[in-house]
This record gives sequence, structure tokens and C-alpha cells, in this order.
Amino acid sequence: MQEESGDTVYTTEEVAERLKVAPKTVREWIGKGELEAWNAGQGYRILKRDIDTFIQYRKQQRKKRRRTSVSELNN
Repeated sequence: MQEESGDTVYTTEEVAERLKVAPKTVREWIGKGELEAWNAGQGYRILKRDIDTFIQYRKQQRKKRRRTSVSELNN
């Protein structure tokens, strides 16, 4: 974990540990453009604010799926 411009910087492995997923999953999210990151030559680096944005995005997606599921049950 490092600091850059007042924001904490994490490695792929640190993000995976924090989100309780495999590092491969984090790399897949980065590859799909869902999680912002940059290649630092020896792996990706991810800002804390980008992790926070990603978490909020995932929560919103989950809420949308729930609403769709409930509305389908009501039909």
C-alpha cells in the first residue's frame, strides 16, 4: 500500500484480499474496464477512490437486478 496524491494505492493482491476475491477476479474486472487501474510494470495499481467507486457501482448493479427480479415475480 502506497500513497499517491493523498490517495492510497493498492496492488491487485491487496484489492483481492480486501474484497475477498481471487487476484484473477480483480484482473478480470480491470480487463473489462469495470475497475480503474494502471499498469505499473510489475502489476496493476489501483487507487482507493477507484475501489470505492467500483464498490458503489457493484451495489447499484445488484439493486437493479433485485428490482428486476421482484418485478418479474409480480408479473
